[in-house]
Amino acid sequence: MKHFKRMLALAAALIMIVSMSVSAFAEIQNVETPTDGFELTIIENTDDNGIHTYEAYQIFKGTLAFDSDAQAYILSDIAWGTGITAEGQEALGNARTYAKDIVAAGAPTNGVNGAADKADELSQYLDATSGTYANGKISGLQPGYYLIQDAADSPDDTDPENKPASKTKFILQITKHTEWVTNVKSSVPSVEKKTKDKNDSLSADYQKAGAAPGGDEPENGEIDQPEQHDADDAEEGGEGGENVDPVIVGSDLLMDSADYDIGDVIPYIVTSVIGNGIDYFKAYSYQFVDTMSKGLTLVENSWKIEADGVDISEKFALTSAAGENGATVYTWAATDIRDAITNGSKVVLTYDVILNSDAVIGVAGNPNTLKVVFDNNPNYCGHGEPEGDTPEDINIIFTYKTIFNKVTPIEDDETGEVELAPLKGADFELYKLVVGAPEVEIDGNKNSWVKVTELNGTAADAVNPRKETNATEAVGEEGDDDYQPAEEATQFSFTGIDDGTYLIVETVTPAGYNHILPIQFIVTAEHDIESDDPKLTALTGAGGGEDPETGIYEFIMTSDIDEGSLSSDIVNEKGLVLPATGGIGRKIFMISGGTLLAAAVVLLIVRRRLAMR
Repeated sequence: MKHFKRMLALAAALIMIVSMSVSAFAEIQNVETPTDGFELTIIENTDDNGIHTYEAYQIFKGTLAFDSDAQAYILSDIAWGTGITAEGQEALGNARTYAKDIVAAGAPTNGVNGAADKADELSQYLDATSGTYANGKISGLQPGYYLIQDAADSPDDTDPENKPASKTKFILQITKHTEWVTNVKSSVPSVEKKTKDKNDSLSADYQKAGAAPGGDEPENGEIDQPEQHDADDAEEGGEGGENVDPVIVGSDLLMDSADYDIGDVIPYIVTSVIGNGIDYFKAYSYQFVDTMSKGLTLVENSWKIEADGVDISEKFALTSAAGENGATVYTWAATDIRDAITNGSKVVLTYDVILNSDAVIGVAGNPNTLKVVFDNNPNYCGHGEPEGDTPEDINIIFTYKTIFNKVTPIEDDETGEVELAPLKGADFELYKLVVGAPEVEIDGNKNSWVKVTELNGTAADAVNPRKETNATEAVGEEGDDDYQPAEEATQFSFTGIDDGTYLIVETVTPAGYNHILPIQFIVTAEHDIESDDPKLTALTGAGGGEDPETGIYEFIMTSDIDEGSLSSDIVNEKGLVLPATGGIGRKIFMISGGTLLAAAVVLLIVRRRLAMR
């Protein structure tokens, strides 16, 4: 009986052990993979503006099972997958050990990347892709760990609806049909380029090239370097608006267009904002690419680059190359600014240019376009070249010219009509009112006048607005059939000026004509302050004053906005004809004088005869 009880207890224990064993083994069960594989549905981050095409590389493969207690899928018997080259498998070592390292580093099962370093390393040994991508889904995936990233031509920069975007790089475990919300860099850098405007006749905020302290010599002559502009200036200003008058608002207003005299120093402020997701990059290359038209010359050593107010200029190297139509392409390039930036950092480039003698006059202006070329591919992290670029931001500098035609009224003997005809023998100079310049007196007009052809000094290499006339030299030899005699000027142009107060002065008066007193006038211009494509919208010139002989006068100039010109006739009247110079007055005086002389002679003879008697 005792033996039976012992056997019964042993049987009960065995049953318990068996039941426990069955229960334990039942916790993990192998899972069959669907015939057509698993499907990954990619849900893009709503902050991402790009048009993406994704591809999957199988890093590890293995046997898929389900842990019923943990309610989780697991992968066993891990081996290298089809997405890693034989070279990579040898270099990276044992697949199971490498997989443990990835898990320890925080590899995701939900689209959050915690193993960026491992992804960087794996991306150097990628081989064949797995599955098929279409309409936001990758189908036909076998169980395993996958590196999901943008295809080589993604984001698609050929699609007109595409906006700048960054590539992705994630390690994802595929053990069932999966939905994955991408956590790509949700935004890319933005860039905005601005300049400042000024009116010499109202303020002297910025120094002229010839008066500024210290500097290096650009290609078109020695120009002193202006004072350095602070990056903090980039945060000043505001939205502006097309109808905002920069003179009223002040010279700190940042704008998309401005006007300057030839030879002026022009400040530029470029503000770029780093996009989100910078944590996915081990290294981050960054470039400012600026295309300056032929009329703009960079002032060497005037540039400075700051990140969140910290000078990082030493990280950048400046190079230049010839562009189209005489333009110069300047590139400030840094191979890695990762340690200087975070999400949303402001990287600000400031520099100065000179409006040179090749400047385009009028509505076409002198454009300056800039874009940022940035590292948009975290898969390379210093191993490749930057692949993304922002849309170009354009800024335009305008400059103008004045044209004065010297004329005199001529009356038609037959019709009596008076027409204006060109008058030779005159000469003119144009002066500009420049605040801060020494006062000079010109024909009774005392003020801070500076000759426009000397705004930036009188040195041989000084860059200034230029004076031009229609005078010509003789062509050929006198007596030849094709001989053309020299012609004196009747038209005087001053090219490369901006808005301000001016004084046109007749320095040589044609013989026999009355001298013209200086004429003061104001040049005003309107151009877009805030615009993706800034335009010159208005150009006017007008003045007036009081003439001691003719009284109050009004001076209105004719505007040609396309040519950027303001023109006017300056009329000279002949002087009064004195009687002693000839004509009927001379004859009357001669006849009267002769009659008086004859009468005097007769009277003298009569008196002598009477005296003799």
